[in-house]
Amino acid sequence: VELMQFHEPGISNYSELLLNKYQDILYVGAQEAIFALNALNISQKQLEVHWKASDETKADCIEKGRSKEKECFNYVRVLQHLTYDTLYVCGTNAFKPTCDYVNLTAFDFLWIKKDGRGKCPFDPTHTYTSTMVDGELYAGTTYNFLGSEFIISRNYFYSHLQTESDIPWLHEPNFVHADVIRNSPFDNKDDGDKVYFFFTELSVEYDFLLNLQVPRIARVCVLKVILTMFPQLLENLETPQNTQNSKFVYASSNSGVVQVPLAFCRKHSSCGECVLARDPYCAWSPSEHACVALSEALNCTRSPATQEEAQLNFSDLEHSINELVKFMSFSQQNGKQSEPALDTITSNASTD
Repeated sequence: VELMQFHEPGISNYSELLLNKYQDILYVGAQEAIFALNALNISQKQLEVHWKASDETKADCIEKGRSKEKECFNYVRVLQHLTYDTLYVCGTNAFKPTCDYVNLTAFDFLWIKKDGRGKCPFDPTHTYTSTMVDGELYAGTTYNFLGSEFIISRNYFYSHLQTESDIPWLHEPNFVHADVIRNSPFDNKDDGDKVYFFFTELSVEYDFLLNLQVPRIARVCVLKVILTMFPQLLENLETPQNTQNSKFVYASSNSGVVQVPLAFCRKHSSCGECVLARDPYCAWSPSEHACVALSEALNCTRSPATQEEAQLNFSDLEHSINELVKFMSFSQQNGKQSEPALDTITSNASTD
């Protein structure tokens, strides 16, 4: 597997990623720094800018009992496109959240500092999420120094709207993601675009039994200040993404950023393995006798497979299917053999 990595000495907590797919740039927010990497090869750093908390702010953070070695730094937590040449960024700023703008042409701050409270967490260990919609920042985060007050907010320049703090809308949530779904022109209900927040929180329905974390969705109407909660449990939640032209997957951690190909097709050595893997990004190429990325298979021009090649591929696929059927039959037999024991255990437990 072709694995590419990025790490800058002395920098940790690479927590925020923002992809500009039109210019093939990956922006990375980390501990007191923002990087611009080549999205096709993230080991190639293009630009960087540092954003440190002031000595006074760090001293105040330490005085309030926070860790000098881990917490009292400026950890970048918000990276959003505001315009084609400007990023809106926010950081924890040693437990005093602040926001600013980055000019992408000069790749430097405009130094228009704004209060980051309600847009960015105080504590770098707390979960958060944000999305930019028509110049407005929607964020899910903590609202106080202790991290005990959770809000969903909408911010536009000097205006700020949020969920009411005296009403317990959120119960110790772990924010996962936020995104906008545009109103369809064919929708009869013209109630505007909606921003959805995905998170988990402590269930109030079952708090008499145990502290149970359940997944939730909150919906914010863009044209109206409304918060709609979906209290039911969510199972097998999937967020469809348009990955037709995507080539890589990026992942960040405390130690760095990694880049891997979207498809690992070459690991399948035969036609049977390639087809039965059911990888939507892979296809068997008769001309190359290899499992290749679907984009390669569609772009390459090839002559039809000969009768011998077709027979070989069919035989290989038939063999793989037979092996799969044998495995499934073996698994079912073992499952049936273990069922009486399970029935006995259940019966004994119920009679007691």
